[in-house]
Amino acid sequence: MPSTNIGGTSRCPVNVNLIRSYIMSFAKLTELPWTPYYRQEGSSDEESSLIYTWALAATILFTIAVYSFERYLNDRQRDSYKITKFPSHLEETVGKIDAEQKEADTSSTDAAAAEEKTKDDDATNS
Repeated sequence: MPSTNIGGTSRCPVNVNLIRSYIMSFAKLTELPWTPYYRQEGSSDEESSLIYTWALAATILFTIAVYSFERYLNDRQRDSYKITKFPSHLEETVGKIDAEQKEADTSSTDAAAAEEKTKDDDATNS
């Protein structure tokens, strides 16, 4: 029979100190001002200017924003590819355009036929 430790202390499977150290190291990585981990020999050891630091942060933030927006558009496009039913409002609009086109073609064909008939009548009368 397995022992249950109801009133006593039990060992937690999560090491809180380890998690805290990961959080602290992540905070050190992300706090401003950012400095490069590597500097090429001969470069100056000057501190980065405030504008440089914020420009770098703004560039990274902008890149993340663009990626997020493009991901959103990609997800919408993927969802629209899965739709198999033709939208009813689009079907009505296409039907109206087709009807107008057919009417325009019919009237232009009738006008061309009338013009040709007029030319034939003029040729026979002459």
